[in-house]
Amino acid sequence: MRKRELANAYWEDTGDKALVFLGVCDGEFSDSECPAYRSKSIPYFNRFSPAYRKKVRKELWKYRKEFANYRKFLFMTLTIDPKRFNSQYEAKRTGERVWNALRTRILKEYPWVKGIATREWQENGIGLNLHVLIAGLDFLDKSWVMETWKPMTESGWGVELKPLYGDVDKVLNYVFKYIVKAVVNDSSGEIDNVSAVVNWAVNGKAFSFFGRRGNRLGSDKEQLQPSDG
Repeated sequence: MRKRELANAYWEDTGDKALVFLGVCDGEFSDSECPAYRSKSIPYFNRFSPAYRKKVRKELWKYRKEFANYRKFLFMTLTIDPKRFNSQYEAKRTGERVWNALRTRILKEYPWVKGIATREWQENGIGLNLHVLIAGLDFLDKSWVMETWKPMTESGWGVELKPLYGDVDKVLNYVFKYIVKAVVNDSSGEIDNVSAVVNWAVNGKAFSFFGRRGNRLGSDKEQLQPSDG
């Protein structure tokens, strides 16, 4: 896979580099008045750096307060059929369009919900798993979801729904595992996570948030919804 070769070349070129900042006089001081040079170095950081996992977790936990008031959570995995698309570009463009339509439909039907989505690319570089946490629901009708998602696949495995229970930290840790699979390269010697490579190549975010930020009404309304339990 060409993108993997490019990612490894990029890592080889930047992995041992550092940014060096020098403090120098700007001409307002004479040579005798100019203080001694000061410098500071910072290791060059990118998404293949070993510390990237920690950075992603820190970013995810910034949203903890958005979900802390909820008691119902639903984890949804949406899969596309790679045989339907001729290229990665076509799969991504169509997948994002259909996901945007589904997300809009969910928010319109359940306006109190909010969530996190991450995109995990399959080994072939075209197939895509979209992992979505929805706070405020623990049930969605699979056929209702498929009404929107069917342009991506007709397979019964194209939509998987799983209710999550426990406190918000347990739920976020569960979601974090899938974000790591999608965007983090655990090997420090070689870039071998295809999904991380593709997300790097398309400048994809580690995850995205959806819903109204700061809305605290969800925990009351979600109690009125039917549960699959």
